[in-house]
Amino acid sequence: MSVHSQYRAGLWHPYEKPMYGVLLNPYHPLAQGLVGCWLFNEGGGNTVFDLSGNSNHGSLGGGTASYCPVWTTETFGPALSFDNDYVDCGDDFTALSTEFTIEFWMKSSDTVHSGTPISYATTHSDNEILLHDYNAFLLFVGNVQFSSGVSATDGNLHHIVWTWKSSGGETKLYKDAEVVCSGVLQSGYTINHGTDRRMIIGQEQDSVGGGFDSDQAFYGTLSILRIYKRFLNPMEIWLLYTDPFCMFYHPLEAELLYSAAPPAGIVPQAMHHYRMLRT
Repeated sequence: MSVHSQYRAGLWHPYEKPMYGVLLNPYHPLAQGLVGCWLFNEGGGNTVFDLSGNSNHGSLGGGTASYCPVWTTETFGPALSFDNDYVDCGDDFTALSTEFTIEFWMKSSDTVHSGTPISYATTHSDNEILLHDYNAFLLFVGNVQFSSGVSATDGNLHHIVWTWKSSGGETKLYKDAEVVCSGVLQSGYTINHGTDRRMIIGQEQDSVGGGFDSDQAFYGTLSILRIYKRFLNPMEIWLLYTDPFCMFYHPLEAELLYSAAPPAGIVPQAMHHYRMLRT
C-alpha cells in the first residue's frame, strides 16, 4: 500500500479514519448503492455500526463472548482483530440481486487456514455469496465456485475488492486497486435469499448463521468493510484505495451543513463543491 501525501480539502489525511459518529455524505457517488458500511471506528464495545443508513449493525460474536473479535489499532485507526471470531451483520441484505461489490482492508500472515473474510448463507445455499481462503481466494455465487489463486497473507495491509454482475457473469478481484483476476461466474444468476439468511464477517457458514469451522475462520485484522448492490468500476475502486473515507463528512463539514444555511443558489448536492472552494 502506498500512502499518498495529499490532503482532502485540507481537512484530514485520506488514510485517517473518521471519528466515531461521522456522517455519510449521501450525495457522494461512492455512497450510492451502499448496502452495508462498517468502519470499525467504535474502538470498543460489542457493536459495529452500519453507516450506510440501512441499520445492518454488526454484533461481535453474535453476542457470544468466546467468538468476539478484539479491538486493536491499525494503519487507519481502530480495527478488529479476528482469531476464530466473527461479526453477525444480520439478515437484511435482500437488496443484493444481480450485482454486488464487496470491499475491505485486511492484514494477515496466516498461511495455515483457509480464512474467510465474509460469507452470506441462505436457506437456498450456504455459499450464496462467499469470499473464502485468503491464501488463494475462492469466489462463490449461488454455490458455484471461481478460483482466483490470489493470496493476501503476506503480513501487509491489503485492499481487496470483489465485483460481480449477473450480466455476462463478469467477476473481478482487485488487490490494492489492481485487477489480479477476472472471469465468468454464474452468468444470468439472481441472488437467492431463501426464507432465512445471514451475513457473517470472519467465518464461513455451513448453515445459516452457524456451522463454523476454525480451519476456515479469518485470522488477522479488518479495518473497513463495505458492501454495494452495484458493480463498481475501476476508477471508483481506485478512489476507494487512495481515499477510503471520501464519502464521509468531516465533523466540521457536518457542523456547517446542519447548523448554517448555504449561500444563495447553493443546493445540498453542491455543498461538497462549495466546501472545496472555500478552503
